[in-house]
Amino acid sequence: MVGVGNERSNLPPDEEVAKSAIQPDSETQLLTIQFEWNGVLKSVSSTLVGVSPEFELALYTMCFFMGREDNHIQLGPYSVNVKCYRLGNNRIGSAFPIAES
Repeated sequence: MVGVGNERSNLPPDEEVAKSAIQPDSETQLLTIQFEWNGVLKSVSSTLVGVSPEFELALYTMCFFMGREDNHIQLGPYSVNVKCYRLGNNRIGSAFPIAES
């Protein structure tokens, strides 16, 4: 079981999770996964792993102040689009990385 806030979700058993040929190591900082949440399949989701909260906050704040929804950047070896949605004119509604192929 994985908990997020007060909600819980069942992840599929290991044999149902697709195995990647590339194993994570200390250099891996962008994780792309597929999962099901409350019966709905999330085809792809990306998250930063192994970076400090300060780095993420600075990254999302910088993208917010650049004023664009799509922010195409290079994070080490990864091409990433940082989506930044506004809540009104002066608040971050949501910000998250999307791995680009």
